[in-house]
Amino acid sequence: MTFYVDDTDPIFKYITNASGNGQVYLTTKDFTLNLFEGNENIPIYLRRVLQYIILIPTNLDNKVHNHQISTQKSYGERELTFTVNPLPSTVASFDNSATMPHLKESFTYPSEGVSQRGTTKDSVSYELDTETLDEVPKYLSGAPILPYPSYGMKQVLAAIKEYKDDYYAPDGTVGWNEIYAKVDRGKMKYLYNEAFDWPRTRSLLNLGKVSTNDEVNSNYLKTRDIPSDDKKITDPTFDSDSVRLEKRPESSLPTPPAPIE
Repeated sequence: MTFYVDDTDPIFKYITNASGNGQVYLTTKDFTLNLFEGNENIPIYLRRVLQYIILIPTNLDNKVHNHQISTQKSYGERELTFTVNPLPSTVASFDNSATMPHLKESFTYPSEGVSQRGTTKDSVSYELDTETLDEVPKYLSGAPILPYPSYGMKQVLAAIKEYKDDYYAPDGTVGWNEIYAKVDRGKMKYLYNEAFDWPRTRSLLNLGKVSTNDEVNSNYLKTRDIPSDDKKITDPTFDSDSVRLEKRPESSLPTPPAPIE
């Protein structure tokens, strides 16, 4: 099954860095099977199982109409939701190889078929067709537009870690006003859409629970809310009473990692 995804979606970094302990899960819904689930009197026969799930990065509007990106579920976990088009002419199928650029179908002579017991003269097999996949148009100008933007969740976490590494924080906290100062306004407004539950995520950050791993949490400061005192956010004195963190001397800052060669 082939899906087109906005090429700037952070989920591609999650997938490409998912070596070792990283895992990718696929959940599908079959409403027909769900109706009879748990009924021992109705046998359920397995249909053809998807062996390849292909995500194609693209910036073409006709492939990703609204350029929706994945949702941040938790630290290190993002989720993409796809709704399969019910029109047979637009849905990739085993009988329509034109809409399945990644799939190469081969038959054992003399005719097609599927055997439950193993390879027979009537068996059919599928494999990944990487050459055809490379030829699929993906980008408006023939290549991705680099560098890719950093979305709100990444900017928020990067800001909190920067305050942890580069600033004095006597009480181990940083105000949201200072965090938002390092987040692009457009990405900041989009946090409610990017995060699965932004109020809950923000509350966890206030508690220092960036993730469920204490070692990860130790790399970040706790966040704290700034009382408005009934002032509008556009008021120049909105956060004048809040304590701002002081940056450490350059000589005491950690040495950034060398670029990867």
